[in-house]
Amino acid sequence: MAMTTRFASKKREENIQPLVGKLKMVDTKLSQKTGLVDEKRKAFGEIHNRREIGSILDNNKNGIEKKTSLANSLSVNSVVYKDIKPRVDTRWKKKETTVEQKPSDTASVATQTKPLSRQNSKASDLTKKTTNVKSITDKISAQIKKTTSIASSIDYKRTQNVQEKRIENVPLIRSPAKSLIKNFHKQDSGLHFFETHSTFMLNQVDNIDETDKENPQLLSEYVNDIYAYLMKLEKQFPIRENFLDNQMDVTPKMRSVLLDWISEVHHQFGLEIETFHMAVSIVDRYLQAQQATPRRYLQLVGVTALFMASKYEELMPPEISDFVYVTDDTYEKKQILQMEMQMFKTLEYSLCKPLPIHFLRRFAKAAGSLGDRQYIAAKYFIELAAIDYELTKYNPSEIAAAAIYLSLFITNKMKSDNDLWTPTLQFYSTYKIENIMPVVKRLALLVSTAHEVKLKSVYTKYAHAHFKFTSTMSEMTGSKIRELARYA
Repeated sequence: MAMTTRFASKKREENIQPLVGKLKMVDTKLSQKTGLVDEKRKAFGEIHNRREIGSILDNNKNGIEKKTSLANSLSVNSVVYKDIKPRVDTRWKKKETTVEQKPSDTASVATQTKPLSRQNSKASDLTKKTTNVKSITDKISAQIKKTTSIASSIDYKRTQNVQEKRIENVPLIRSPAKSLIKNFHKQDSGLHFFETHSTFMLNQVDNIDETDKENPQLLSEYVNDIYAYLMKLEKQFPIRENFLDNQMDVTPKMRSVLLDWISEVHHQFGLEIETFHMAVSIVDRYLQAQQATPRRYLQLVGVTALFMASKYEELMPPEISDFVYVTDDTYEKKQILQMEMQMFKTLEYSLCKPLPIHFLRRFAKAAGSLGDRQYIAAKYFIELAAIDYELTKYNPSEIAAAAIYLSLFITNKMKSDNDLWTPTLQFYSTYKIENIMPVVKRLALLVSTAHEVKLKSVYTKYAHAHFKFTSTMSEMTGSKIRELARYA
């Protein structure tokens, strides 16, 4: 048997086929001795799987490398021979390696631990190739997106330039303070040039509504359009100069007496300031339209106008019996209701004319650092202007702008007087200082003589502590206001 083993080992180095024949002989002898029955050949056919084959193969180390694939598969009755080495050394190690799989888009896949085999290696190579291909395609698609975005940005710039050229020739929304913009002013062209609100923002005009964005009641997005509409609307209801000239019985002095009485009744009832200014507006518009108003009905016109204004402005207006009482029962309830219907028809049921107080609040906000006393002084000025017949020809926005300037002028102790009317005030009021100076001078005359005239209802009202004694301030009769009043 030893000779057979040496012979088989020697032949195995030269050729594998003689070794197969010898192994058959050895297998036959072993089966006769041990009584083992020759079973069906396993994976490698000619070579029988017996324990002795393993010992024969171990004796010769030189032939071990040629038997790799054969010996690795030998097993009988589920016996694994660890000492049998493969015929060809593929240098493949059976290790348990950790294979991480990337989570898919739908569900995350956990990291799995499995032994690496030839199939797994091929799969990993295939996945590497696919990932490389995917990375290449991603790079190509990113490059395409980059080029398309550059192209689209170039196209957008071209179209934007074309649109800007078109916009230059198209009139935009009219901006009132046209002279503020020097860069866009066209002196030679016959076309009307209009500017937008954003254009003035570029010229150092403060945005007074910047802090009101969080408050929906202040309507910061629409407030500029609202006041532009109010300025347009006030011109639809103008009061002519000397509009009482066509009246037969009513004179300007009678009008002033009536409005002074309305101011006193308004203060006694504790009504809003808008109610007083609306009553004055209704009286002037009615007297302008109804030229033949008898003198005996003038007080009826005044009390009815206050009754109409209180229903329009007040949350809880006084009852009609209260208005009958303040007239000392001169007029009955029925007469007030009849006059109300007549005045509504004359005014064409329109009470929407803007009031000076509406613009005063806006201009006070544009003035910036306007104190309480300055604002109350401005309200005092517009109430004096409401009674004065000479100022009826001016728009409510002009009277409000003049009141703001006069309030700033008489209380100014820090700035130069030339710097009081800022570009922000000029933009939001739509008036230059030279446009409102006639109104300012007339107001200065009214204020400086308010304590001397007979009609003192407004002066007495603002001498109260509730209004911080505004009418009795030393500035109301100071040198600055008297200087302005001299040129009125």
